[in-house]
Amino acid sequence: MFVLNEADGRYTAKCIVNFKKPRIRDFVVDTGAKYTCCSYDYVDSSLKEEDFKQSRTKILGGLQ
Repeated sequence: MFVLNEADGRYTAKCIVNFKKPRIRDFVVDTGAKYTCCSYDYVDSSLKEEDFKQSRTKILGGLQ
């Protein structure tokens, strides 16, 4: 899951990733944002898979 923010002509993507335990990472991307999604400030038991069943998936590539 990610959310894009624009500042000074740059877009920042805050991504929630799951490598054994959920973590929040920040990335800077150089593309425009047509859509943004809601973000969670923290990850806990209230974040459930059912919340995203109707969501469209977009894979971000090239992030290491």
